[in-house]
Amino acid sequence: KYKSNFSKIENLEFIVCDRVIKKIICKIVNVFGDLTGITGAKYFNLLRFYTVKYSKIAELNILISGSYYIEWTDRSEYWRYYFKLEERYYSKRPCIIGINFGPYRTELYKRFYLQQLKKAVFISVRESKTFSLLEECNAVYAADVAFLYNINEKVLPAITNYILISVVNSSYCNSDYLYKMCAIISFALVKGLKIVLLALSQGEKDIETIQSILKMCGNKKNEIIVVEYGKVSTEEIVGWMNNANIVIAGRYHAMIVSWLLGTKVLPICYSEKMTNVINDINPQAVYYTLKNISKLDEKGLFEIRYAMPCLDDVILKAERNFMWLDKIFEI
Repeated sequence: KYKSNFSKIENLEFIVCDRVIKKIICKIVNVFGDLTGITGAKYFNLLRFYTVKYSKIAELNILISGSYYIEWTDRSEYWRYYFKLEERYYSKRPCIIGINFGPYRTELYKRFYLQQLKKAVFISVRESKTFSLLEECNAVYAADVAFLYNINEKVLPAITNYILISVVNSSYCNSDYLYKMCAIISFALVKGLKIVLLALSQGEKDIETIQSILKMCGNKKNEIIVVEYGKVSTEEIVGWMNNANIVIAGRYHAMIVSWLLGTKVLPICYSEKMTNVINDINPQAVYYTLKNISKLDEKGLFEIRYAMPCLDDVILKAERNFMWLDKIFEI
């Protein structure tokens, strides 16, 4: 769904894993695995399959991800199967860019990846907590790759005078968060401001969070604009953030892009990766978490001191993500 955002890059070939027919075939294989107890079929995943297949023939493998290293299930059977695939990938000594590690649940998961990451030719990490953990893997600290985005590449919307809410994904969404977002919407509308709800991730079902907010808002929903990444371009998303009076950032990259643009941003942290980066880069910033969101006073939104980080040094640190590749490609 995001292919069009990179269509201008002529020498980039896409291997698409999420077409409907492929999803159906994958689901059939998984159901067959459940019925027969065949582990390889039960946990078959096209993305993992293609990653292992093409990494074998690639001259250089680059993993540029972010929140890739998450132990999201307790199913040891799944990890035993998946670790075998991962060992094949890391045997090719990949270049790994812009990661944070965790959250993880078991020492087994941590030990496995520490062993594999030592095989990498280069690792850059985007927050100090991960840097401390991966020091023995010769990791390099580098600010998030998103800090290198060219903010001149934006398409501005036709409207102004609005608050933009980048919603948290559906799995993190709780009743306190929904109630507070509705309170912010009500306050903004009374003040004559418009409201834009932004779904940044289709895969993590941000749109379901938006649907829950709209349901709670009742008759106010007709006054709310919904913007969904994938249906609009990256440049348009950046434009929406640029024109906002305030961004309520329930998404990590909404926070970062707002800092780049100089837009007032109030982070709503759904995980440690957001708080860790705030503490590393902008410790003066006011933020809330999903645990204390009820303490946010929507009537004081414009009185908050929106501290902005000094980005010159941050951008230089972000360039470290590509220091190894620059040497390889002799740039």
